[in-house]
Amino acid sequence: MTESKGNGEERRPQAGAPPPLPQEVLAHLQHALLAAVLSRQALPGSDRPVALPDLQFVLGGEPVALAEQNLASRSVVEGLARPVRVLRPKELQQEAERRGELAYLRFQPAEKDDDSIRLTLEARIARPDPSEPQLGLSGVQARFVEIDGRWEVAEEPAFFAV
Repeated sequence: MTESKGNGEERRPQAGAPPPLPQEVLAHLQHALLAAVLSRQALPGSDRPVALPDLQFVLGGEPVALAEQNLASRSVVEGLARPVRVLRPKELQQEAERRGELAYLRFQPAEKDDDSIRLTLEARIARPDPSEPQLGLSGVQARFVEIDGRWEVAEEPAFFAV
């Protein structure tokens, strides 16, 4: 099986590589993780609320800023407990230049293996001076598996400091 790269070339999936992740599944899982973080609720398959250590800092700005990069779809932010504004990298920088440091959330690229999908959501700070690096705060990583047609966490989410 080949896949078009959009420029006339075709690329073959690597032998043994997991199949590509459907965008609707990724959007569903990103929504579930973002919703759990913003509402401090448990993820499907868990009974422990997701408590991102730096969430209060991120919530200081209304609406919550979410980086567009690695976002499966803008539908990820629909129906959340708090308003969320999706910003492109340039818009994040412009907002930081206007307001000073801007705390925001960002998804890392999803990681798929044979039977699970790992998502990482981190809190970061965009700095007013574009020559200064953005700062990492904290994050959460959750590994999802599909059980009887329903996506649930395989184990309790892991929290980290960036």
